[in-house]
Amino acid sequence: MPTTWVRQSGDELAQGDNMSTLQTLDRGIQTLKIVGRRGDLTIADLAGELGVARANCYRIVATLANHGLVIRGRDGRIRLAAGV
Repeated sequence: MPTTWVRQSGDELAQGDNMSTLQTLDRGIQTLKIVGRRGDLTIADLAGELGVARANCYRIVATLANHGLVIRGRDGRIRLAAGV
């Protein structure tokens, strides 16, 4: 049986019975919400917010950037892109 999750509050997900999700897609969407809410932030800041390793965070950001949803400035900070 697949792991299922239910929304408890805000952006948190907890194990439950009502909603099946894809963890990677969920983290990508969480990333967009965090960047949209906080403005620009570093990979380290974002990894901390997501609760993932920085290496995973780099891959999430690279994927979103490839789709034109986020950009990384010259200062390395992540911002929402025009594709959002």
